Amino acid sequence: MNPRLRQLELRQRALVLRSTLQRRSLADQGLALSARFSGVESKVALARRILSWPALGAGVATMLAAVGPQRLLRVVSRLLVLATVTRRAWRVMETVVLRTRTGGRGRPPPPRTR
Repeated sequence: MNPRLRQLELRQRALVLRSTLQRRSLADQGLALSARFSGVESKVALARRILSWPALGAGVATMLAAVGPQRLLRVVSRLLVLATVTRRAWRVMETVVLRTRTGGRGRPPPPRTR
């Protein structure tokens, strides 16, 4: 084989290997950034939902100015947890009351819709 062709072939293999390693490195960095910013994305989604209601958005902005961002996020996260727990407790109570009224059978299955 021609020495020049062999040299070009070796260079091509080296470049392909180098680009494969760089691709893997970029993918790993992308995963690390994605994991790092996943919490931020959920907070941005929450902020968008809140700001979709103008009065609630104005109230949040006022509280943010008065209390500060860290304390506000702490209070809001606790309120969301409290709302979730309350909703689940309400469902459990509805189930208990329904079972006591129907003799332990619970609620009939919903009709199937297609």
